Amino acid sequence: MKNILRKLVLRILQSLAKKKLKRMNAKIIGITGSVGKTSCKEVIADILERKYRVLKNKKSYNSEFGLLLTILHQESGFSSASSWVKILIKSFFRAYFSRDKYDFLVLEMGVDKPGDMDFLTNIAKPDIGIITAIKPVHMAKGQFENVNKIFNEKKKIFDAIDKDGTALITLDDKYIAELAIANYKCHKLTYGFFEKANARAENFEQTEEGLSFNLEYKNN
Repeated sequence: MKNILRKLVLRILQSLAKKKLKRMNAKIIGITGSVGKTSCKEVIADILERKYRVLKNKKSYNSEFGLLLTILHQESGFSSASSWVKILIKSFFRAYFSRDKYDFLVLEMGVDKPGDMDFLTNIAKPDIGIITAIKPVHMAKGQFENVNKIFNEKKKIFDAIDKDGTALITLDDKYIAELAIANYKCHKLTYGFFEKANARAENFEQTEEGLSFNLEYKNN
């Protein structure tokens, strides 16, 4: 019974989140990867917030429920049935009557088992996609069997991007670098330390003030 109720709540939130996204009509930046998702999200949001209206995941709300709650501006009800009833009611009004205006949604998309990325991109189809890195995590029973399967699941974020969107591809990760020559319908922009990267970091150093580097893009 508990599992049935969980699926029902998830289905309702999914429908409401889609309605909310349609009304907002904001650009979606989707970020996935084995490590660095939250840091990447925070940096991107911080830069964009200086000029645009931005919504981002609270904390690490990046799972199927976390993504939906982020879009609908709700906190988790955890194991409280009454809390979830209140969340559904507030989510309904948020989806149909709120006047929230955002230019960008910066959404961390976490996957820990096969099929997770399909669910997340079905809700929030990215206009821009980023994969930070591929590492051997989430490999317990019921999750991923090996690193290749982790990679295959996470790279689905690029498959979900339409032709007018962009996949940001790091050449510094051996798995993700392979996608630079993949046949995607969207635009591709490579970055990293390699000379062939479209956007390349040079003279990189870590100082007391933080990280410092020169960025070369289109010969500038």
